[in-house]
Amino acid sequence: FEHNLQKEIFVCQIDLAVKYKKKIIIHTRESFDDVTQILDGYKGRVTGIIHCFSGNQDQMKKLINLGFLISFAGNITYGKNSSMLESLKNCPLESLLIETDSPYLAPAGLRGQQNFPAYIPETYNFISEIKKIKLEKLSEIAVNNFGKLWEK
Repeated sequence: FEHNLQKEIFVCQIDLAVKYKKKIIIHTRESFDDVTQILDGYKGRVTGIIHCFSGNQDQMKKLINLGFLISFAGNITYGKNSSMLESLKNCPLESLLIETDSPYLAPAGLRGQQNFPAYIPETYNFISEIKKIKLEKLSEIAVNNFGKLWEK
């Protein structure tokens, strides 16, 4: 799709979410500036999840300030994206989600293979080490964050 048409369709989808009081899930690559600029006009009226986050710390902060949760997938374990790793380190626990992105983005030890939900413990273990938090507590936080989103 042409860039401006994509933005128009995105705005229409957000308008529908606002009208019907629904959360939105956004997967964005190479368009964080467009996404945050558009979402800024909806601050306080729409919230949701930034699925498979791959941005930098500044982008993450903007999205959190707009009311979104930040979800990390198996690609966080790859280690080559220092910008995304810094985002994880600085992501407030109350804004953190963890996902598989199955069938894509298997954790580092399985990279290049089809991803399955059974591999999520590897992503959790990695994030637990980076965040210096016990695995059980991290799991509780992520589950609670997801639940709180749908209560709003």
